[in-house]
Amino acid sequence: MKTRHILIFAAALILFSCKKNEYVNVSNVAVDKPSIVVMKGYTTTVKAIISPSNASNKAVSWSSSNTEIAIVGDEGIITGLFAGTADIIVKSECGEKTASCTVTVIDLTNIGFNPPRRQY
Repeated sequence: MKTRHILIFAAALILFSCKKNEYVNVSNVAVDKPSIVVMKGYTTTVKAIISPSNASNKAVSWSSSNTEIAIVGDEGIITGLFAGTADIIVKSECGEKTASCTVTVIDLTNIGFNPPRRQY
């Protein structure tokens, strides 16, 4: 009889822990800036906002609609390559939700403006 009570208790404990650790799907992805401007040859960053905040898998991937204008790295770091516009798209790994940011790359060198580059 004692063994039976222990088994019932163990089964209840497992059920409770499974409910407590349920997988939480991503319901929405947004970006912190709907549009952004960057100079040719420079970088800027856009961040992904995952909802809900307790989503189980917050991994995202980044892409550019026009890699001749701007490229984007894994952390949302955008590099302006040539003057023009491109959409930077973030996609959740879980739930396949997407959001985008329009990046405008400007080239000020054609008007004689050549800002100094930061040295690392």
